[in-house]
Amino acid sequence: METKRKLPPLPSPLGEMVRERRLPQSLCLEGEPGSGRTALALALAGSILCQRQEGEMCGTCTPCQKVLAGSHRDVTLVEELPAEKQVDFVRELRASAYIGPHEGRAKVIILADAGRLSRDSQNILLKVLEEPPEDTCLILICDNKFRLLPTILSRVTTVALRPLGVEACARLLEE
Repeated sequence: METKRKLPPLPSPLGEMVRERRLPQSLCLEGEPGSGRTALALALAGSILCQRQEGEMCGTCTPCQKVLAGSHRDVTLVEELPAEKQVDFVRELRASAYIGPHEGRAKVIILADAGRLSRDSQNILLKVLEEPPEDTCLILICDNKFRLLPTILSRVTTVALRPLGVEACARLLEE
């Protein structure tokens, strides 16, 4: 049985960028664990792949349902980086970025904990950031953007996330 995630709505500036097709191809979502970084990255992926293309994922079309279920072939979520052979892993990830989407209009690669990438791995990833494929969005997630090389930071748009307060959490739980 597939489990479906509940994803947050996009903050309005990001939603507008998706709707107007101005979303940067490379993003860095910076925030503490628990700030919603991965959920936001998946909501972005759903918004990019949604058939309605209204700046938010509708949650009902086939692409949105697949993103929610974690089964969309054009969304790669790397939650754990291998401790060994990290360079080889990043090389494979970089190569996959240049292969076109399988079933959607774009491909989204989400790299959680990007701040733990070694210097060599970040340099390999840099190639995709310098010459990104037109139909690929790369989302780096980290708790501190300064763990990324300056050359990486200069090629991504950083979105800083803050943990929700008690009142905001209570409102979300009521929904």
